[in-house]
Amino acid sequence: MLQAKKKKVRLFFLMVIPPLAVYIFFEVIPFLQTFYYAFTDWNGISDTYNFIGFKNFIKLGSDSTFWTSFWHNMKFCIYGGIGTFVIALLNSALLSHSKVKGKNFFRAVFFIPNILSITVVSMLWLLIYNPNFGLLNSFLNLFTHTPITKAWLGTKSTALICLIIPWVWMSVGFYMVLFNSAIEGMPDSYFEAAEIDGASKWQTFWYITMPLLKETIRTALVFFFINAFSGVFTLVNVMTDGAPAKSTEVMTNYMYRIAFQQSNMGYATAIGVVVFLFVLFLTGIMLLLTRSKDVLEY
Repeated sequence: MLQAKKKKVRLFFLMVIPPLAVYIFFEVIPFLQTFYYAFTDWNGISDTYNFIGFKNFIKLGSDSTFWTSFWHNMKFCIYGGIGTFVIALLNSALLSHSKVKGKNFFRAVFFIPNILSITVVSMLWLLIYNPNFGLLNSFLNLFTHTPITKAWLGTKSTALICLIIPWVWMSVGFYMVLFNSAIEGMPDSYFEAAEIDGASKWQTFWYITMPLLKETIRTALVFFFINAFSGVFTLVNVMTDGAPAKSTEVMTNYMYRIAFQQSNMGYATAIGVVVFLFVLFLTGIMLLLTRSKDVLEY
């Protein structure tokens, strides 16, 4: 019996140690090195660099481009979050616990953009916004006698919102599926009781569906906040690269430019550390503020 237990223990360690070693080597060590390089003037190529303490972080405090990009990320969080969650929640509520014909088709239609590559989505919306033959200007020309050739991505006042729209379009499907799965798992008895009591669709949604969805929404918010700070890089890089005049610059795109175009890896790493710490802080605050025991038990 003792020999069998020893064999199981050996087998356990033989199966755990190799993947654990790979994870530590490729994930943990680089992650810890990131914090160290943030305190250096490393250029990303040379094997020599100097430890400069908090100079990179102090420089961030007076870097106007960094703060501009920070507020752009916050707009992705706020405006993109409102658009994504409102559309996803309403569509999930309409298509769940209902007798709508073809609801699986509508779910698929909303989910398709989510499975597309971000690069493909970016190129698609570049064509839509094209000032000469884009779908948006062509549609608007149906209602005017004067041809519209507005450069939506080339105008500072419209460029950022024109990036947030495809971000919402691409994100809605994932959160819709997430909310739909949670709603489908709710007991039908709650909705039947609400219908018997004469509750309207809106009252049922607000007083039954939303409380039961609270934990799912909290999880979805964490995903969305992380993506709003790290996942928008490709979208911005392909569609505008921060133009015009840095009106669409986001922190990850700015970090990429500092690291690989200006060869200032130490400063870029400091930006990455700040992004990580801020997302961690924001997630913690969000989870704290949304914590509640007033959730229906079932």
